[in-house]
Amino acid sequence: MFGITTVFAISAGGCLFGWFGKKQVSRLEAFLVSVAGSEGRAYAGLTDDAAQRLLRDVGPGAKWTQERSSYFAKLLQYNFRGQLYSSLIFVRRLLQGSTSFLANGLVSFLFSSMIIYDYPNLSSKFSQLKENKRLAYPFKIFAPKFKAFATLVGQSFEVQTLIALCNTILTTLGLLVLRIPGAVLMSILVFVCSFIPLAGIIISTFPMCAVALTEYGLGKVGQVIAMVVIVHAVEAYLLNPQIYASKLKLHPLFVLASLYITEHFTGVQGLFLAVPVAVYIYNEIILDQSSKAQ
Repeated sequence: MFGITTVFAISAGGCLFGWFGKKQVSRLEAFLVSVAGSEGRAYAGLTDDAAQRLLRDVGPGAKWTQERSSYFAKLLQYNFRGQLYSSLIFVRRLLQGSTSFLANGLVSFLFSSMIIYDYPNLSSKFSQLKENKRLAYPFKIFAPKFKAFATLVGQSFEVQTLIALCNTILTTLGLLVLRIPGAVLMSILVFVCSFIPLAGIIISTFPMCAVALTEYGLGKVGQVIAMVVIVHAVEAYLLNPQIYASKLKLHPLFVLASLYITEHFTGVQGLFLAVPVAVYIYNEIILDQSSKAQ
């Protein structure tokens, strides 16, 4: 484990230097030397005199030697040694989840395209099931229910697309106000990631924070994160219930309750079908039982 973290720290040092540039890495280096303390500087092989000299000579024009790279990598390892392994696991899981989502999305897109292309033929074939003696009765019972549920899922997808569009517009305005470069490209990423539960927020926010850190520094990163939190709070507590309520003719409290209950029992991945399932249960079971009782 020690060898893995050392290699990762050295690699991270090189990546950070190439990504942020000399100016930003020099600032980070000075910060690491300051917070490491005497124990951390000793771990990196820096004497107090060498640390003072390094802090005095820090700057974009300072020569980046192999010795300095080694100091920087060891300082990174010392300051972040507790988080390296957990961060590595998190990144691996995030990449695995994103790859799986993209693969499933591609397969779903291909199946959907085939169904839409051959929809008239498939519709006529399914309609012929009514004439089959064995399947006529089950078809009569279940076909309307499947149609009603599919309609609800389609309406829910329309609502989610509208919410993603609103989220993209708000995020684009926030990026323009904060003067973050590449706002258009990042907005496209935000729109696509709006359909990915939970992980989509992380994936879409990471490039914004990276550009903000590169161009302005840590203060701008905090502003970007605050902007993202505000946008998603507006989306979750204002736009989401109102759009669902207007599109599916539901009370906003019913939408919030169904989203909360579904997330509690199935996790974030079940939020997409939360409202359609709740509406279907309410219409087909609760209202149907009430009408029969009357």
